[in-house]
Amino acid sequence: MVACNPQRGGFLGQPRDLKPGPKALRDPARQLGCGKLQRRAERYLHQCLCAEGLDDAAAAAALVGERADPHWAEVAAKLYIPFSESGQHHLDFDAGVPREPLEGSTLGLLMYPSLDFRMSRQVRRNDFDYTMISVKEGHHEPHGMSMAPASIAAAAVGDAASAVAWLQSNFTSNLIKPPFNVRTETSTNNTGYFVTAAGGFLQNLLYGFSGLRIEEQGLAEAYAPVLPAEWRSMVLKAIAFRGRRYDVTIDRDAAGG
Repeated sequence: MVACNPQRGGFLGQPRDLKPGPKALRDPARQLGCGKLQRRAERYLHQCLCAEGLDDAAAAAALVGERADPHWAEVAAKLYIPFSESGQHHLDFDAGVPREPLEGSTLGLLMYPSLDFRMSRQVRRNDFDYTMISVKEGHHEPHGMSMAPASIAAAAVGDAASAVAWLQSNFTSNLIKPPFNVRTETSTNNTGYFVTAAGGFLQNLLYGFSGLRIEEQGLAEAYAPVLPAEWRSMVLKAIAFRGRRYDVTIDRDAAGG
């Protein structure tokens, strides 16, 4: 149960499926080195951000009485987002680039609060299951900066046990080094202080466990909140939002759920 004081909630609209646009140029995998594959994954996420951003920009223009450039909608609609029609899930790369799920996937980032890519509940679930193939079968546990996206994605699809386990792994994976509790990038290096993972931990609580998202109507409960079994409640104090501050209380219902 989530309670905002003062109450100023909103409702999450029906999500839409985003279908892929025209097929992109397909490069043979052998022509792509590791660095190029990484850059291609980054471009993919940038394309998703651009599609969302252009839609939001058009909506913002209407709110202030301005006319949006008609090309914005055209570009947003034609941005290529790799998608498997047979599996009904997004892809990290174009289908023409052979890639085994065991190699790992960045699809969990599509559920990260700063993007929260619009998709149906079923596609979201399929994306999560596809991402987890490398975790469950390849034993590639989320680590460092990837733990928060994994935990938030798990919470978004209702996998509370995984969401809690990955949050707790912040403290059990040798990522916080004594004597000053410095957070490092990985358990085996001393690259710190690793602010990316620290920010991810905060977002894990602010968005992942609360289930809250920022929507046009206000703060909206996108899915049921998550609490570790040992916690009775969680309070997010003095959350600043649209000129006001809120204490957000997340507690259990009468049945303890």
